[in-house]
Amino acid sequence: VKEIPFEFSSVEDHLGSFIFPLVDDTRAELCSSLERIKDLPSAGIVMKKSKRQSCGYDVRIRFWETEYIVDYDKSDAVHVGDLVIISTLRPNQVSDLGRYGAAYFLALVTDVPEDMEFRRMLSIKASKCMKLTGGEEKFTSLKILMNLTTIKRIHTALKMQYANVNLKIIRNVLRVKSW
Repeated sequence: VKEIPFEFSSVEDHLGSFIFPLVDDTRAELCSSLERIKDLPSAGIVMKKSKRQSCGYDVRIRFWETEYIVDYDKSDAVHVGDLVIISTLRPNQVSDLGRYGAAYFLALVTDVPEDMEFRRMLSIKASKCMKLTGGEEKFTSLKILMNLTTIKRIHTALKMQYANVNLKIIRNVLRVKSW
């Protein structure tokens, strides 16, 4: 991780100093999720290629496998921004991924219907395009690793276009004189 200085020459330098810690925190949270993969929310799914986006898939949740919270409403378990791992084998540990020729990939949930009747359907954007046999594929497991929405919002705020944003408060706090 890059060393964060005590003084900054600009607001851009100040905001940029938060990027590496944000990436490191995200990595740590993802590693933590993978370490406890056996206990993560898990569902049996069927998916098919989406016509709306490249490497996009429509996923139907067939059933929930994990009783991870007593009396938890599983219809509300998946949210837009969730990072999920989809595999043909239900992993109990990270080393199970890829074992016995199992296929797996990471995906980001891009759409979940508002209508509770259709909450078992969701759209994902996969980390790699999969070739589905017969147009539909039964993957054994969808595991919810973490939600990236807040991280994405923070990253966007840190990378904002400085010319179009009123940064008067930040300038005063940092006592930046020239811009």
